[in-house]
Amino acid sequence: MPAGCGVRQEPRRSNEKGDLVSDVTYEIRVMGSLGPAAREAFTDLSVEVEPTTTVLSGDLDQTALHAVLDRVRALGLELIDVKQAPAPLDLREAADAVAD
Repeated sequence: MPAGCGVRQEPRRSNEKGDLVSDVTYEIRVMGSLGPAAREAFTDLSVEVEPTTTVLSGDLDQTALHAVLDRVRALGLELIDVKQAPAPLDLREAADAVAD
């Protein structure tokens, strides 16, 4: 990972296939406010309701990210944005120190 990119990346681990994967904090923004039934589909994520959108966030590897996006689609939610959350300053400084 290039120094100073600001992406939170956890130590690598192996998945069920033995591939090395990393968890990254993602924010997934959908249109509208999720009701209790829809929130039940995302109990593994943080759910933050804003006035016109809902932000789902959590540490996900690529497989988990695609599973969350599948749930968004299955529920008929309008996807607005998917992005990697910036790393907290202390994690960026540690990553920069390792890269140097």
